[in-house]
Amino acid sequence: MATVTDDGCLDLLFCLALLEANTARGEQAPVLNLYLDLLNSLRELRDTSGDGWTTASTSERLGEQALAALSWIRQSCRSELHALGPLAINDVDSSPLLFWVASGPTERERHFQELKGKHGSTFAFHGSAPGNWASILRHGLRSLSGTSRQAHGAVHGDGVYLSTQASIAAPYAGFQTMLAGCKGRTDSKTTLLDPFALRILALCEVVVVPAPGLNRKDNIWVASQDGIVAVRLLIVFPQGAMPRGTAPSIEKLLEKLPSRHLGSPDDISQLAVPRTMAAPPSFPVISVAIPKFIRQGGQSRGSYWAFCIQARCAGESAALAQSVLEGSEGIWRRYSQFELLRDRIGHGPRAPFPAKLAVRSSFFGLNQDQLETRRKELEHWLREVISVAGHGLLREELCPELCAFLGAWVTRKS
Repeated sequence: MATVTDDGCLDLLFCLALLEANTARGEQAPVLNLYLDLLNSLRELRDTSGDGWTTASTSERLGEQALAALSWIRQSCRSELHALGPLAINDVDSSPLLFWVASGPTERERHFQELKGKHGSTFAFHGSAPGNWASILRHGLRSLSGTSRQAHGAVHGDGVYLSTQASIAAPYAGFQTMLAGCKGRTDSKTTLLDPFALRILALCEVVVVPAPGLNRKDNIWVASQDGIVAVRLLIVFPQGAMPRGTAPSIEKLLEKLPSRHLGSPDDISQLAVPRTMAAPPSFPVISVAIPKFIRQGGQSRGSYWAFCIQARCAGESAALAQSVLEGSEGIWRRYSQFELLRDRIGHGPRAPFPAKLAVRSSFFGLNQDQLETRRKELEHWLREVISVAGHGLLREELCPELCAFLGAWVTRKS
């Protein structure tokens, strides 16, 4: 779990989660609107409450589901994050904000420190699109070369690209470059970030392994060996612009970096991985049923069949769970919403997803026997999905979407 030292850190994590949810790319289906609805609810509260909005997030104002989404955002970040404040730059009103990444994900940090103790380390910049940073803080900085998520070419080979100059890394983060002397726009009424305007550069610590693990050619480096790059500073530009001639230097940023990462390799290799690191949040749902279906919208041509999902969360008493299954509690989803979930998850679950039926009434759709078959098949498929998630085999960024689909972020109270 992330160490969040103030509201600024949690606000940044929320912005990054919102950007991640809005920038699903390539062959992936759009992120489920059900999860986006929760994030947008949080954003509305954030916009109206202003600074300190995370303290104002009460269930009475927002609802338990949106609050649980915010909790997941915090818990799923397995980097240790601390706000260091603004970095003053001459002639720029909207100064970049610095966030110290004291430690990455536990296993990667341990491996990094072992390599660093053998080879030593240095620093360089890395630029990446804003929508990537939630995943980077969750899993560490990895090479996406040759995958569907590769965003740029690989002229110098596969690996994580870095540079000793911020101006070279900046275009890969989507920066606008402004003319010298221009000032970034600033809003004195709030210190909150505009999630869709911000851009991020990272100052990374790089283990100096021999080539081809790390290839250094002039100002462009390629780390082809996994695990030799660790993010140490996030440099967040609130307005997404870097006025020409104001790119921060490595030397200036190192002055801001706590001494923990500036000692000798022997000193640093003795540092324990922070005790605040925790296992990823466990998936809360342990069983699911689809007991019934109902026509919604009356008998009009715009009506549709919806299926009732009843989920049991870990920690619920058997009596409460039985009352849920026997009662009317549950959340209703139509077949097209199941299809969106299937497209997002992919073909991992062994149970087949029920296909659309070609033979059906033009006016009333599927008959009762066909609907009952579909109900059983959807239930079987969804139970397999829950099993995959419960065993930690579902991509972690999909867990909040699945929770939103099931309406089961939090344990119901007896």
